[in-house]
Amino acid sequence: MSEELALAVKDAVSVVNDPHMGVSIVEMGIVQSIAIEGSTAEIVIKPTNPGCMSVTR
Repeated sequence: MSEELALAVKDAVSVVNDPHMGVSIVEMGIVQSIAIEGSTAEIVIKPTNPGCMSVTR
């Protein structure tokens, strides 16, 4: 069940485009992982490069 839900979440975020490239964050490989626990989804994203100004540390 959680695998199906993770795929549904991935499909939902696939419409989110990188603001600089205009390409889906899923297509770009920015979405590193999706974990489902109960009613909570954790989405881990990674920057396209270490100097990315959009990264908050």
